Amino acid sequence: PISDFHIPALKIAGFNITSIASQINSRRCEELAIKHDLKSYFVKEGWEYALKKKKFSGIVLAVDTKFTPEILEKILDYEVPVLVEKPVAWHPLQIKKIIDKNPLNNNLVMVAYNRRYYKVTSLVKEFINSQTDGIMSVSIPDSLPSIRQFLLNGCHMIDLICYLMPGFKINFSKSLLNKNGSISSIAAIGEYKDKWQILINSKPLAPDNFEIKISSKELVYRLRPIEVLEIYNGMEIVQPTNDMPLRTYLPKLSKRIIEDSRLKPGFISQYNDFANFCKNGKKSLQFCSLKEAYKSLETCFDLLGKNQLNYNES
Repeated sequence: PISDFHIPALKIAGFNITSIASQINSRRCEELAIKHDLKSYFVKEGWEYALKKKKFSGIVLAVDTKFTPEILEKILDYEVPVLVEKPVAWHPLQIKKIIDKNPLNNNLVMVAYNRRYYKVTSLVKEFINSQTDGIMSVSIPDSLPSIRQFLLNGCHMIDLICYLMPGFKINFSKSLLNKNGSISSIAAIGEYKDKWQILINSKPLAPDNFEIKISSKELVYRLRPIEVLEIYNGMEIVQPTNDMPLRTYLPKLSKRIIEDSRLKPGFISQYNDFANFCKNGKKSLQFCSLKEAYKSLETCFDLLGKNQLNYNES
């Protein structure tokens, strides 16, 4: 489970984990506590009992998305910082409901979009900000074609677009479903600051990888997968060989940067940021608010169009 990464990152960031809890009689909770040598866990009593019995200055919420909105809303009553796993909910209106009911306390929520904290993400953002125009191409494949899987994994990529190009808008989108209700394909066109065009595609089950490619002037920045940045400058001429009898022209790779793979990429920086938020109330540029998470999930629904999940099924 994702908690296997959260717990070590919390410790590295200097947090003292006072307790761990889940639903009543959770075997997984007990296994996690024993595995990570956590002395105070509430297996029989459940998370609501633990909140009443322990003192804390911050909470990490990493449970099944189905239960996240209800638990998050109750946790906000304690008025402490909360780091919650994305996408927070299955429907954007569930997030909006929490924001509307908690106009002040929703500002205590940090959403765990860890890819914002990648070094390579910062380099791409710097490149975009240094250019006046260009094209961003985004590929969101997946090994499973369900709508929920697109929301679960696709939200990572959509949030990155929102972070890299804040305020971008979708001008056209269309999703096609198979007869069994699974996703056949998604395609969309968007724009940013009237000078950038954005192309988004998703073809589940295709042998492909997550990719963001930014082309501007004579440079190309490509994240593929998102943990690896390749920068291309100019073209390289490759003369014919026995294996390839044609003369070919290839983009010239000038630099490759691989994200730090300690623990789970981005988690250590994310938790250092959360620690600063808990101690000093400060939010970094990478900090993802609940309102931003709402926008990312809403954009996922815009891409799905008429094939969105029904609110009552969320």
